[in-house]
Amino acid sequence: INTDEPEYLKDLSDAVRSRLDRGIVFLAAQVNGNAAFTVSVPKALNQEGYDAGALLREVLNGRGRGGGRAGFAQGVADASAIPAVLEGVVEVVRRKAETKD
Repeated sequence: INTDEPEYLKDLSDAVRSRLDRGIVFLAAQVNGNAAFTVSVPKALNQEGYDAGALLREVLNGRGRGGGRAGFAQGVADASAIPAVLEGVVEVVRRKAETKD
């Protein structure tokens, strides 16, 4: 996603999450030359131990900074980190899901 408005990413994340019962929304965008990330986790998954802030911090893994609460988190990094962060989120969520089974 390319945008000059950081708020757009948050609004888009909220809109997608509102349509999902059981899905984690992780979005990345290039905003003014930097990477911006949002993570939204619905309450049903919060109750199963999924935390947006913890997920974002784990995925960023020193590549940037971010945080938030259980339902929503935001972060920033260098734009070159986007591919690695997106690959990382899939792996982290998959690993967490496997430990739930």
